[in-house]
Amino acid sequence: SQGQGGFAYFPTPEAGYQALKNQIQLDASRGLTLQKFINKYAPPSENDTGLYLRQMVSATGTSPTTPLNKINLDMLAKAMAKKESSTIIG
Repeated sequence: SQGQGGFAYFPTPEAGYQALKNQIQLDASRGLTLQKFINKYAPPSENDTGLYLRQMVSATGTSPTTPLNKINLDMLAKAMAKKESSTIIG
């Protein structure tokens, strides 16, 4: 659902995490690379996208040009959840 400032709001951390995983899977099916996904997810107009990308490259042991469908979905989603809300997922 819609939260403040155009950001999605979820009733539980688990619901938000599942939505994040669903979005990664959708963008993986569209052929996005990690860099293209992070640029879309965390646009430079609102974020330090370069830092975000470097952190996700480090967290997943991949490169910016790695296709999302070649990256461990749970590893990426957990790293993003931790960055976004300091939420630790399992």
